[in-house]
Amino acid sequence: MATRLTFLCASATATNRIGGFPAFDEPLDQAGARKAKDYRLRGPSPGLILTSPNRAAIETAAAIGLDAAIEPCLADLGFGDWSGRTLADVEALKPAALSQWLSDPTRATPGGEAMADLVIRVGAWLDRHAGREQTLLVISHAAVIRAAIAHSLSIPVASAMFFDIAPLGSLELSFNGRWRLQELRRAAPAHLATAVRRSRADLAADISDHR
Repeated sequence: MATRLTFLCASATATNRIGGFPAFDEPLDQAGARKAKDYRLRGPSPGLILTSPNRAAIETAAAIGLDAAIEPCLADLGFGDWSGRTLADVEALKPAALSQWLSDPTRATPGGEAMADLVIRVGAWLDRHAGREQTLLVISHAAVIRAAIAHSLSIPVASAMFFDIAPLGSLELSFNGRWRLQELRRAAPAHLATAVRRSRADLAADISDHR
């Protein structure tokens, strides 16, 4: 039985842009909300749409126009004491701790969740869905997508950290006896998406004019 699963990374928040540790309830910033609204899904319609309980993911789903159910297992990595702080904030307060984390981002922030624990959490969720005849779309976060890559491809957590997952970037996996990575892609630039829509509108107008 084949399972097709697409992870879509939530659109950008203010903390994403300046570098830091997004809070659970941090909303999308204006540009992030606009880009999510402009986003268009590719491929067949999913049979099941799920979203992380984090506010940024929920707002991304809503902006795209998706009716998504909340799945707690797909929540972003917990950042503990650093949640909602920028890198500059943490550096001013805990420069040594930040330096250690930057040298090994797989370690947990103070009071937070380690990437290895996130891989276990996300991996268990993946395994529950493996082998079901279904097409799923998940709106979640870069850390969760890296955890899914680490689990599905059986690669070290540290190696998964090298995958660049941008806001509105996507990962497509399939399962048919084993997990396989089908595609990892960045979101199309907003100006490109707009240009495509304009081209379609112009084409429609041309067809109408020649009837």
